[in-house]
Order: sequence, then structure tokens, then C-alpha cells
Amino acid sequence: MKKIPMLLLLITPYAFGCFMSYSFGNNANIRAGIILYLAVLLLNMMYAFILPRCGFDGEQILFWGMLLKLCHVPIYLFIFSIVLLTHVLSITLIPTLFVFDYSLLLSSSAYGVCGILNGYKSRKISLITLIANIFVQFIFCIDIFSSIYCYTKVRKSPKV
Repeated sequence: MKKIPMLLLLITPYAFGCFMSYSFGNNANIRAGIILYLAVLLLNMMYAFILPRCGFDGEQILFWGMLLKLCHVPIYLFIFSIVLLTHVLSITLIPTLFVFDYSLLLSSSAYGVCGILNGYKSRKISLITLIANIFVQFIFCIDIFSSIYCYTKVRKSPKV
């Protein structure tokens, strides 16, 4: 039951993409889809910081952050390919696609930040690692490597 919001965040970008491709041809309510998408992202950003109170430790939170980031790579590549294939036509879409990508990045980075903070509190991550990786969590592409690094560092550290 505690993992439902995280699983929902895994599925949401793909479901939103399918909904948007369907809605353009059928005049469906696009505004409702956007509001629902943003609501799922915002709720997951808050839920990431509630997880420690639900019994999740830093290692589990970092695992979910890493899993979310790795599962979102195909949607980033899909949007990148759309911009490359239709570069002349997509100039007006670039701000919208950037907001879509960065909001997705922020929602998965919340899990990384929370896991890194918990790893620091349990003395599995140093202060320099904390500062550097929290900063890197908000940069495209590098955030995936940061998530993998932090998860392996916390997992391999001795249990306190």
C-alpha cells in the first residue's frame, strides 16, 4: 500500500503521453489530463518526504529514486527524438516539453534528495557527497548517475 504512489509515478508520464496523443484527435478534455498529471507529480514530491515517517530508510528511498529515474529515461528519449525529428515545427513546443521534462525530473529528484538526507543523517554519506549530489539531482542526465552512486554508497556502507 505504501508503494502505490511510487508505482503511480512510474506509470503517469507514459499514461499522460498516451492520453495527449489520443486527446488531440478526439477533442478530449486536455486541461483535466494536465491537472491530473501535475497533481500526481506534486503529491509524489510531498510523499517522498513522508516516507521516512512510514518506516522507509534512506536505502529504500534511494532505490525508489534510482528506479524512477531509470524508468523515466525512455520518455525523456522520446521527447528528445520528437524535438530532433520535428525541429522546425517544434520550436513552439520546446517550452512545453521542457516544463513536462523538468516537472518529471523534480518529482523523481524529491526521492533522491530525501534519500540522500536520510543517508547523511545515518552517517552513510559525507557532507561533501550530500551537497554535491543534492545539486546534481536537478540536472538532466547526471541525476541518473548520482542516483546510482548514492544508492550503491548507502547500500554498501556498514549498517549502524
